Amino acid sequence: MGGRLALRYCLAYPSAPVKYLILESTGPGLLSSEDRKKRRLADEELGQKILLNGAAWFADFWDNISLFESQKKLSVKISIGILLIEIFLQINNKEANENLLSVNQVALMEVSFCIYFKIMLILVKILQLKS
Repeated sequence: MGGRLALRYCLAYPSAPVKYLILESTGPGLLSSEDRKKRRLADEELGQKILLNGAAWFADFWDNISLFESQKKLSVKISIGILLIEIFLQINNKEANENLLSVNQVALMEVSFCIYFKIMLILVKILQLKS
């Protein structure tokens, strides 16, 4: 999350002190207006489902998309460990967090959401362990 925001920031502020920009699994967005319209509608539908079913539902839904299929081969304990490491690294990346504070509040909110989302995934996986 945040790759498109980072790209947009660099394009909007070419004199910003950014030496390198590494974009992982992100791009400039959908090119056709029809594709953007379909995405907006799908995002709106998903947003309504999240509001109706809650964050834990979304964490479970997201954890089960095909992109993460290979993660299913890991044990639940290892999955939890990986999520905890990711949260630790994200929280303790002082330089990146300071840069986000200087860029804008939206980027900081994205980091907060990422951490919250990973905690929700951990809770879902703990429930899987108990069942």
